[in-house]
Amino acid sequence: MLGMVGEVAEIIDVLIVGGGPAGMNAALVLGRGRRRVVVCDDGKPRNAAATEMHGFITRDGYSPRALKSSARDDLAAYDTVEIVEDRVTQLAREDVFAASLASGRVVRARRIVLATGMRDELPSIAGIGERWGRSVFVCPHCDGWEFRDRRIGVFGTPEDSVGLAQELRRWSPQLVAFGLDPETLDGNRAAWIRAAGVTCHPSAPVALVGDDGTLETVVLADGHRVPCDVLFLCAALVQRSELPRALGCELTTDGHVIVDNEHRTSVDGVYACGDMCTPIHQVIVAAADGARTAIAVDDAIVDDEINRMLQTAAGAHQSFEHRIPGA
Repeated sequence: MLGMVGEVAEIIDVLIVGGGPAGMNAALVLGRGRRRVVVCDDGKPRNAAATEMHGFITRDGYSPRALKSSARDDLAAYDTVEIVEDRVTQLAREDVFAASLASGRVVRARRIVLATGMRDELPSIAGIGERWGRSVFVCPHCDGWEFRDRRIGVFGTPEDSVGLAQELRRWSPQLVAFGLDPETLDGNRAAWIRAAGVTCHPSAPVALVGDDGTLETVVLADGHRVPCDVLFLCAALVQRSELPRALGCELTTDGHVIVDNEHRTSVDGVYACGDMCTPIHQVIVAAADGARTAIAVDDAIVDDEINRMLQTAAGAHQSFEHRIPGA
């Protein structure tokens, strides 16, 4: 194990913070490049409640837990990659980065890859927790197919709800919007709601009812009980980790970490990939992001190695020249 507590921590090439698809795929590419990598995984993925993932060719309907287990099996083949079940509590920049872990361990690394993802801020609705990832979702592309031609509910801000309903209508014409009064919408949105036949309830949901994680009825604040098979939310997203802000990474107005084409953040030596820096939140996209980031990080380390080699060679040549007169 690299950098044990009580020892002088070895300097590794890359610390990857986050053990989801982005972080694991970054580790795979870097491990195959013989880079010394530590993946720090706190074991709390965004999709912990999900039983299936979708939109990933050859893995459609696959369990996220099974994917993670397979990823760890793949990484076990690379002896320069270490996975630790721990949480980074602090990151400091010295000559290299020093990461303090919850266990007390310190990991020193030349580059940091953040893959900590986002967190959904769910509304306060009784029964939402046990249905999250089973009959309550946020992404039509991930979960719309399973509820095609069924009764689909939508809830969020009025503007967001209309946009989400417009996306969902291809899966089912049986749409009902909660917390939405068409009279408060602008002309085009109101006209679309009427043309699409969306049923609207100005009252917001206060409870979800159904057996074993399913959804059968949405209870509204005004007392109405509306039959419904699934609820799609326009939930707010926030960075799951405080590390990007603590490091000083620039964020977009909607809270994503800003990266360039090489997945570099605004902080030198810090990269980011996956959900935390893109509005497209799918497993296959996160994994691809991890691969691209790993290649960019590797290229940067190669440049470092070249520069160090040239400096060493120049120093040796200079030393040789100084020795000649006294020979």
